[in-house]
Amino acid sequence: MAPSSDADEPNDVASSDPLTEDTTAIKKLSLNSSIGTLTSPSSSSTRTLTPPSSSYSIVTLILPLPTLPFELIVEILSRLPMKSLMQFQCVCKSWKSLISDPKFAKKHLRVSTKHHHFITTFPNSVMSYPLTSLFTDVGTAIQLEYPLTQQYRRFERIVGSCNGILCIQNDHDSVILWNPSIRKFTKLPCLDETPRPMYEYDYEFSFGCDHSSDSYKVIAFITELFVINGDRVRNVRVKVHTYGTNSWRRIQDFPSDLICEDLSGKFVCGTINRLTSRYMTSSWHIISLGEGILSRDCAA
Repeated sequence: MAPSSDADEPNDVASSDPLTEDTTAIKKLSLNSSIGTLTSPSSSSTRTLTPPSSSYSIVTLILPLPTLPFELIVEILSRLPMKSLMQFQCVCKSWKSLISDPKFAKKHLRVSTKHHHFITTFPNSVMSYPLTSLFTDVGTAIQLEYPLTQQYRRFERIVGSCNGILCIQNDHDSVILWNPSIRKFTKLPCLDETPRPMYEYDYEFSFGCDHSSDSYKVIAFITELFVINGDRVRNVRVKVHTYGTNSWRRIQDFPSDLICEDLSGKFVCGTINRLTSRYMTSSWHIISLGEGILSRDCAA
């Protein structure tokens, strides 16, 4: 075997030592790169950066999630539909507290009242229509889940609405307040009226809001019809129920010589206004019922 050249051996040794040092330097670089991670609190997102050269290791950066100002969160949530808000109460305690706050409810109401809906009743169903759809051909009717369908075979009528709450009269003297957005309702207490023999009774209701106390009120008009000495006599008692209480309180009686031409009246500027006419005459009047409630003749 031919002896190896002395000049070749130093070259072999010289070429192997720098290779080992370079390899070690690259390993150190990779180790330092992988250690160089940024940590953040538990609520964070992970971003993976891949260098263009495959000789470098993948560097993982953990960046914190952006935090929205509380005022901006309030503005965003106040523009969401009620159904979404009910679901978002489960996100965290602060959101649940915010959505349950009466001040937030008022803000949400101010925003949502810019979009009006028309609600009508049919046998065993209640339908909701965007008001704008009445002037278009787009069918956007939604059937609402009326809570008392099984108990009442038919709907009497919608007495009125205020701030998204519907007042519905079932049968003769039964009334409920219903919020379709959150699918909750309250059945009002009975009027505690004892019918007298030989009397005819008629029950009419009006619904509104007392802005001074932020309370909802239902006004009941109980008409008694009876005959004395061959003459037909009318007597109209008026009672008021304030939502949150469990009773009706009687106020000044309605003028017996006035007949209400509309069933429920209209709630305007804190008062219930009903169009009436004089009994057996052709004159017309408007009766305005406010808190303190006095019947006053605003006849034109």
